[in-house]
Amino acid sequence: EGSFYPRLPSAFVQDTTSGFLSKGISQAQGKLILHHYSLPLHLGDTVIILLFYGALLWGITLLRRILSTTAGGRPFDPLNPGRFNTLGWIILLSSALASLLQYVVSRWVLSRFEATNVPLSPSIDFHQEWIVCGLLVLVLAAIAEEQSLTV
Repeated sequence: EGSFYPRLPSAFVQDTTSGFLSKGISQAQGKLILHHYSLPLHLGDTVIILLFYGALLWGITLLRRILSTTAGGRPFDPLNPGRFNTLGWIILLSSALASLLQYVVSRWVLSRFEATNVPLSPSIDFHQEWIVCGLLVLVLAAIAEEQSLTV
């Protein structure tokens, strides 16, 4: 999943009179999705998904603790900067690992797949919005730690 193929040369044209392809696809660009039905691959996929759900639940638990101390009248709780810091690293590392894992799996799948006339290459999708979110939470952790030292 996540493998892109480039635009094909214009030598591949569609016959407009009959509606059939005479030599191939013309000016196509898109995403190739391959489905595998292998037990080890599905087990590995399940383990990875469970790890990411565990990180998600850990992040939600940290956020809940931050919000409960704030709602309890202690917004400058000394534990909150550490919680923000951990939450920021969870977001940052999860997004970076998801991008890296997608690229590695795409390369592995394409190494096992043979296409004779379409050059395939793996794609890497950086989750920029989540990386920026993680960095912003780390900045917020630094600000909260500075604030807790002055109060």
